[in-house]
Amino acid sequence: SAETIVDAEDSLKSDGELRSAAKASIGDTSPGPNRPSGEAMSTRQPGEMKNVVVPTTFPDMFRFNAAVMGFARPWMAEVLSSFDTIVSNVSNSYRLREECDVLSLRMAKYKGKVNLCEYKAVMLASLRSLVPKQWDSDHEVAWSWLWENVERLIKANMGK
Repeated sequence: SAETIVDAEDSLKSDGELRSAAKASIGDTSPGPNRPSGEAMSTRQPGEMKNVVVPTTFPDMFRFNAAVMGFARPWMAEVLSSFDTIVSNVSNSYRLREECDVLSLRMAKYKGKVNLCEYKAVMLASLRSLVPKQWDSDHEVAWSWLWENVERLIKANMGK
């Protein structure tokens, strides 16, 4: 359901905090305040065995993948907090435009370059990770289509 995709109260941590949280999740299976809850998964490192907490919600998986991919950006917290509403209103073009307009205003406070393609890469990686058995090329096309439309709507207002 849409509620499991995004929890609007969650916010993205800074790049350094995310990398630390991702590293901290290795070897400890207990959830903590700075670590996503999830199942423990054993991964084998050369010469040793470690436990990794696997995120089970979209926001947690997104934060984890953003850290791992090196794409954790402060502006991504704004997109992540609006993502559930965007997805829920994809069939209502007026409301989708409205959500993207509000999002672009919220993102205007961030200095520096906003590369929306980075969000797409992390979003797709996160979705693939959460539903690996069901994920196929149709899903890839549909989610890419959604993000390309959202990106177009956001860019139309950026810099105004």
